[in-house]
Amino acid sequence: MKADLSKEVRTLMGRTGLDLDDDRIQKLTEAYEQIVAKLNDLHDIEVDEEEVSGIFDPTAYSA
Repeated sequence: MKADLSKEVRTLMGRTGLDLDDDRIQKLTEAYEQIVAKLNDLHDIEVDEEEVSGIFDPTAYSA
């Protein structure tokens, strides 16, 4: 799956006109993998007809 994500990241960056080296693609792939996992968790939540809002917490991703 990691190779598929790496290919997807490279494709997405290519669409923006960015030509990144393999090291940068690897780092972006690691971040992208975490984001996709969290998004999948959000998509799995059953909210029926309730309204949902999101927030941005920049400290959630700081190391």
